[in-house]
Amino acid sequence: MPYGIDLIISNPYTNTISLFIVIVMVLVIFLQEKESKVNLLLLSKQQGRQITGISKMGALLIIICISNSILYGTNFFITNWIIGLGSFNRPIQTLTEFYRSPYNLNVGEYLIIFFIMRIVIDFSIGVVFSFISIFCRNRRLSVAVIGIF
Repeated sequence: MPYGIDLIISNPYTNTISLFIVIVMVLVIFLQEKESKVNLLLLSKQQGRQITGISKMGALLIIICISNSILYGTNFFITNWIIGLGSFNRPIQTLTEFYRSPYNLNVGEYLIIFFIMRIVIDFSIGVVFSFISIFCRNRRLSVAVIGIF
């Protein structure tokens, strides 16, 4: 049934929870060192900023992959159990949102591309928020600036 796939890809609750997880993880990962003054020790080490920044971005990417797998996997299994998803080999044009799509994709390929793009989008949002939290002086200012976005 096409309604099940439409429900998976356009669930506002999952998107909101995913964005909330990204914001919280950015605040935890990037602001914890500032408050405990550990960043002064790391900055004195040669290549301290570079290694720390890469490891923090890697941790953020891993957390986003795990959280999106849990969120969208739960959506997938609950929707499949309650509504049913139908065959994944049918063309994407069978979905109501994509009936005029010029792409030669089936539903399974589209779901894989959707999940990968969702991770890329969440990671991009996390990178922007992490730069905001790095340039802000304290936690309250970074939360306020991120809250404006």
